[in-house]
Amino acid sequence: MILPFDPVPIIEVKPYGRLSAPTICSQLKIQSQNDRYELLEAKEKIYTKSFYDGILLVGKYANTKVSDAKKLVHDDLISNGHAYVYSESDEKVLEKINCYDHEKKKCFVGYFSIKR
Repeated sequence: MILPFDPVPIIEVKPYGRLSAPTICSQLKIQSQNDRYELLEAKEKIYTKSFYDGILLVGKYANTKVSDAKKLVHDDLISNGHAYVYSESDEKVLEKINCYDHEKKKCFVGYFSIKR
């Protein structure tokens, strides 16, 4: 670790516990951010497992699986006006135009594409 700090437990992941990053770093003997291969191995072991099996420990969705909380947080952000739904074109885009509607205080993105 570069600076001393106390990690904050936010997700519990079995078998790594409430502080999975320090646990896996200890198990793989990771000493710094320069331990590239060990860090990749740690990410492979923890990342997907945290999303699908991890349980949130804090906040409104404590005791909820992270994968289940994703949709709940998404819906909360949209219903509270803190986020909006964004989607991209599946077709090849020739030009992208960003427009801001000052009355509605929203940004719109227009795409012009080639039909195949």
